[in-house]
Amino acid sequence: MLDQLLLELGGLHFVDYSGLIFGILYVFFATKERAICWVFGGISSLSIAYAGFVLYRLYSDGILNIIYFLFAIWGLRNWLGGQANSPVSVSRMDRRAHLYYILISLCAAIPMAVLFSLFTEASLPWLDALTTSFALGATILTIQKKLENWIYWIIIDLVYIGIYYSQGAYLFAILFVVYVILAVQGFISWKRSYS
Repeated sequence: MLDQLLLELGGLHFVDYSGLIFGILYVFFATKERAICWVFGGISSLSIAYAGFVLYRLYSDGILNIIYFLFAIWGLRNWLGGQANSPVSVSRMDRRAHLYYILISLCAAIPMAVLFSLFTEASLPWLDALTTSFALGATILTIQKKLENWIYWIIIDLVYIGIYYSQGAYLFAILFVVYVILAVQGFISWKRSYS
């Protein structure tokens, strides 16, 4: 009730700020290939999940951020060495990997969009589902340190800017503007690391 009152009065919830600050720290440290990024990403994801479910009715995005939290645990483990006890290094995707990523993401989006269109009052269910499924795949590419993850993130984040802005989630829209800038920097930095 207080959450809704704050939104109606034009105020922002503390999770908007938490998602913003920890999200920026996550991407910043990811561009530097620092494993601590996953800790900040986990905190940001929990904040954004709460906002998605409770404040903005973006259910696919809420689910996505719960999964991101689990991915943050996987990412931290993988970047610190995982089972092989050696951290992953930056690598490239071939054309087949790109095709699989796109097809799997599209196929995953369809049932999610139908489900939320039919059974919830979700805002923008189709666009929300598409960005959610593509973002899940891009997160896996980030965990695997695939250079091209940054290209996908640039596209996804540009779409998220519009989604959040249209829902009045202005700090999250600003967060994704920063994400686009950091994704460009991440691509440049990881390309140097790969070379």
